Amino acid sequence: MKINIFGVGCSGTKAVQLYLAYLIGNKEGVVKVNYEPYYWMNRKLTGINQNGIHHHINSDLINTVGILNEEHSNFLLSLLPANISSVTKFIRANGRIKAINKIMKPDFTIVIIRNLYEVLNSLSKFQWDLLGEGLPYPYDWDRLIIEVQEKNIISEDDLNQYLKVIKNKTDKNAFYWYVMNLAAIASYEEVDFFLDYSDICQIEKFVEYLHLFGQNIKPITDEMFEGKKICEDSLLVEVDEKQLQLLNVKQSIVGTIDKVGIDFNAEEKSQSERSNFKKEPDMNDLYEYFNQDIKTKLTEVMKKM
Repeated sequence: MKINIFGVGCSGTKAVQLYLAYLIGNKEGVVKVNYEPYYWMNRKLTGINQNGIHHHINSDLINTVGILNEEHSNFLLSLLPANISSVTKFIRANGRIKAINKIMKPDFTIVIIRNLYEVLNSLSKFQWDLLGEGLPYPYDWDRLIIEVQEKNIISEDDLNQYLKVIKNKTDKNAFYWYVMNLAAIASYEEVDFFLDYSDICQIEKFVEYLHLFGQNIKPITDEMFEGKKICEDSLLVEVDEKQLQLLNVKQSIVGTIDKVGIDFNAEEKSQSERSNFKKEPDMNDLYEYFNQDIKTKLTEVMKKM
């Protein structure tokens, strides 16, 4: 089974990837986990993926054609070992869904969309930037605007109006969030399941459909599925060399091959609400328009599925 997850940063992709990887590993014994291959080598965040960064900065942010070059295609194929299920999450690729899926041919594709205000508050809390400020590759803002113009993602009049009021990093992140979610919704024919983060429990219906939801499986709201835990050796533990030999699989160049680290019944943990950043930034008419427009479009596309 191959599952691709797409979302804008701080949209809940970590929690969903951990949840799905745990359930698959629990059922099948092992699972391949690819944690944002356009930047990281593995889920433990122990190395930057220079190859992935190369393909990110040398490929369109918004690929309307659905074709990638051979080198980029081979990179994506390298994420998929034979005979082992994989869960791959991308947070810099909402505009490449069609092209990526054409190469990776996932069995299921999930897109996660989270409320703009929660995303912006999360970015502020962690002092992070969706466009790559401070990361070891060129800032994505200029090429984002060029692609939006050239590919008519947003009408010229609307874009000019937006650019007049976009003043700072938060505004730019809000615009990036808007464009990338427009791109994901436009790729709805490639998507099996759109997940509204505010109703994250809907992922449980999806795993029931996949026959992964066993009797002792806890809900995704349990604190054991807090997204940050995917980076730890707790729920998932990387398979060692001897086990890889038994599986007749080589160590992955990118990503990790993992097994389940603990049993659900090994330790009872209290239920806790997943952290939501409820304090909104100062209201901004542009933010409100972006947020409501994506919410409306998401509702419309979900009706088609």
